Amino acid sequence: MVFEYVLVQKGIDKKDVNINQSIDFGSTAAAFSGGQGDYTIEFEPSATLLEQKGDGYVVASVGTESGYVPYTSYSVKQSYLKTHGATVEKIHEGAAEGNGLRADAHTGGDCRSDCAAVCRNRAGNNHRDRAPLL
Repeated sequence: MVFEYVLVQKGIDKKDVNINQSIDFGSTAAAFSGGQGDYTIEFEPSATLLEQKGDGYVVASVGTESGYVPYTSYSVKQSYLKTHGATVEKIHEGAAEGNGLRADAHTGGDCRSDCAAVCRNRAGNNHRDRAPLL
C-alpha cells in the first residue's frame, strides 16, 4: 500500500505497473532471486542480502519517498469505541508504553476523545465508522 502511495505521488498510474501481491511476504526476495518480477520491495536484511548475492540492487527507499508512515496501526469501529472505551484505552496505553510513550504526555487528554478526533481529522478516511489508533 505504501508503494502504491509513492507511485501516485510520483505521477505513476498504478494501472501501468503490474504489482504481484500473491507472493507470501516472507518469500518475495526468493521469488525475485528466482526470476519472478522486475523489481521487489524488501525490508532489511533481505535488501542487503539480495545485493550481496548479486541478485539485485537497492535503488530507492520506499520509506524515504513516502515520508512518515506508521508501520503498525490499530482500528476500531466507533460503536465499539463508545461501548468499550476503557478496553481501547488500555490497548492504546499498552502500545504507547511499549513504544516508550504515554498518551497523556502528547495530548493531555482522554484516549477515547483523542481517537475520535483522529478519526474526524483523518484525510481521505473512507471508513467513517472506524477510528484509527496510532
